[in-house]
Amino acid sequence: MAMAIGVVARKLGRNERTLAIAYQTTRAASTRYRIEKTLGAAVTIDYPSSRKLADRVYDSLFYGFGRPRRDAYYYSVVFLNRLKSILKSYSYGAVIIQYEMFHEGPMWIERLLAATHPRVIYDIDDSLQAFPRYASELPKLMRDVSLIVAGNRLMKEYSKEFNPNVVIVPTCPDHAMFTNARSGDRNEQGKSTVTIGWVGNPANLGYLKMIARPLERLSRTHDIDFKIVCSGPYKLGWYGLESVPVTRKEWRLEREAEDIVSFDIGVMPVRDDLVGRGKCGFKALQYMAAGVPCVISPVGMNTEIVENGVNGFLADSEDEWYESLKALVESSELRRRMGEAGREYTLARYNLYRWAEVWRGILGKRSAEPQAYDGVR
Repeated sequence: MAMAIGVVARKLGRNERTLAIAYQTTRAASTRYRIEKTLGAAVTIDYPSSRKLADRVYDSLFYGFGRPRRDAYYYSVVFLNRLKSILKSYSYGAVIIQYEMFHEGPMWIERLLAATHPRVIYDIDDSLQAFPRYASELPKLMRDVSLIVAGNRLMKEYSKEFNPNVVIVPTCPDHAMFTNARSGDRNEQGKSTVTIGWVGNPANLGYLKMIARPLERLSRTHDIDFKIVCSGPYKLGWYGLESVPVTRKEWRLEREAEDIVSFDIGVMPVRDDLVGRGKCGFKALQYMAAGVPCVISPVGMNTEIVENGVNGFLADSEDEWYESLKALVESSELRRRMGEAGREYTLARYNLYRWAEVWRGILGKRSAEPQAYDGVR
């Protein structure tokens, strides 16, 4: 089968455009920032399906329907769409697969494409190997592709076990979204309540249990509001937050920057396990890009992003979370100073246009070799 497809592919001919395939829509941060914004700033890319269809499928899979109906809709629509993507891919100079082409399905479709197209690049920014199904499937795919683009050092080290061609490109925030959000420009005069915020998808809400007690303790003596920006239904009691003053806000793409800017302090609790260590610290990078000082867990890439006490706080124990949050709640000057330091740091190190040049190098759009981020400050 692979040989037959290869013959057809050679007859089709190729252009210089790049095809990006992801099971997630651009409502998902990884696809939105890694593919649409950073890669899209480097080259002209195409998507295998219409945005309207992709959004509808993604919403049905993660938020919309009960499981039986959701699966039937997803598998029928996306499976046919992915087969179409494979046929379409042979007219492109390069194909980028992000995560997988078929969520929760076998990776034979990705391997078929990698076996029959000479330039397949695999983009990954999470520890998929932590999940049983990927633990066996992922190494096979990584061996088949031309090159792997990893979001952090942990994923680079894992990927190099199966493929020597690995480049790091971090998941970068869009600073232009936060042009008016520098901490130094905040007008806090007359403001009493300090907003501590968290933004994320429902799958990560469980991390909030880690900071429930520090938040409850802080709320006894300080005027705080904990704002959660998240899609999907949930109950505060699931995460021990029933005694914490909480504002819940539904996540909306068009309000993404506005919601983050509304935080006085951003938090990112993460467990120290394989999943947590594989994260790219993007939540923290967004806070920092917006000029919002952050308190985050010292796990994985987070320790490379934040210099403790300078451009944010690293907090491990409940006492450290409490003391770090307390210091920021009590001092608007500390919030301003850390927020400015965080924004300046991310502008210098995680500017998406800088990393778009790395993508251009990967795709052969310039002669210089890309200088990949090695995780060292």
